[in-house]
Amino acid sequence: MASTLTALQLTAGANLLQNQGLIANSQFTNALTSYNTSSALGNCVTAIRLGSSGTGNLSPSTIISLETIGNTTCPALGDSIGNAYTTLPTSAGFTTLLTQTANTYLGNGDLTIFVQAFNSAKAYSTTTNQQINAAQNVNTYLGNVFTNINNMVTGDITAVNTNTNLWGQDLVNLGSLIDLSNLDEMGTPLALLKQLVAVGGLSSSISLILVNYGVSVDTIINISKPSNTSLAVTLAEQKYMYNAMTNITGDTLTQVLQILGVKTANINTMADLLNPYKIFPNSFLGLTVYDIHSNPQYIYLNNTGTVNTTLSQLLPSKALVSTS
Repeated sequence: MASTLTALQLTAGANLLQNQGLIANSQFTNALTSYNTSSALGNCVTAIRLGSSGTGNLSPSTIISLETIGNTTCPALGDSIGNAYTTLPTSAGFTTLLTQTANTYLGNGDLTIFVQAFNSAKAYSTTTNQQINAAQNVNTYLGNVFTNINNMVTGDITAVNTNTNLWGQDLVNLGSLIDLSNLDEMGTPLALLKQLVAVGGLSSSISLILVNYGVSVDTIINISKPSNTSLAVTLAEQKYMYNAMTNITGDTLTQVLQILGVKTANINTMADLLNPYKIFPNSFLGLTVYDIHSNPQYIYLNNTGTVNTTLSQLLPSKALVSTS
């Protein structure tokens, strides 16, 4: 069977099995050697090593004195372990302690011990870092795309209406009233007429009422073209359209509601189809808007449809243009 390991991996594995291939960092060992052979410390280190091996007839107390020389003032000048490190041995020399620690990490000649410890440490760090990163990233997750967890889960639907269940029922009753491809103009008389044309066309009775309230014939002709979705009209003509819609009632209104598939109750004029209080009778109290400070504000204050007047100071001016 062909091996999935590369030649380099096989060589590295063979070295590990023979306790070779991993050694203490050369920069680390070179630094210790340079320190121990320095002019200020070399003779002291040599005396300690010779005395510990039995050469020179140094007494144990003398060797300990050499190993701890300067440990209360300047340990580095005597390769001593500072006496403030109460958890470390007081003798044996600081470089010796570093060497012993490096050897311990590498298994003291048995690299399989190091590999096991390394893998355990790596697994621990990986799991822990995931938790740390998750806790840290949650503070800035997706930046300013979503304002809170509800908006994130619903794709910002709750940024429009906090009562999603009742709002869904209201939307079902509206049939084809709202053109989801033209939400920028939603709530304007022009958007309503465009949608009526797209779904079923503009009747002569509606056209006549529009003309009687000041809408130009050319505008009506252009609106009647289903392909003319980019049509723009003046704010003055939008006001004429709205005034005309307040007078579209009775059979003409019934035709409009049938064409659009609107089943919402208490729609008394075509202009009511532009009134959120009317078209969302079950959920209008949950309608929200975000002010210039990115804070959510409820549009309606009570069951009678009283509008939150503070919005006039909290919303940008372009959001407050009236066509009524």
